[in-house]
Amino acid sequence: VLARHGSRHFGDDMAPMTQLADLILERNLSDRYPWLEAWEKPDYPEDLQLTPQGMLEHYNTARRYRSRFPTLFPDYYPGRYRVRATEILRTSQSAASYMYGLF
Repeated sequence: VLARHGSRHFGDDMAPMTQLADLILERNLSDRYPWLEAWEKPDYPEDLQLTPQGMLEHYNTARRYRSRFPTLFPDYYPGRYRVRATEILRTSQSAASYMYGLF
């Protein structure tokens, strides 16, 4: 199975999201959207690590693969499976989340 990393934090690309969040807060839209009254601007980390949602994406993908192809993935045994990831943290987080979901 070949997979790219899951959802991650924005890093340098978060400026448009920050501007959007500021715009939402500047306009008083709570009359039209009551749930916005309690909304707070999120704090976006700049570390490009996987988000909890990204980890869950890989976990759920692995669960689906295992349920659809049960004979393809026999029970875990050390050395049976080879897992590779780059040295980038988000890729190893993705691989670990996938393997956790698979077994």
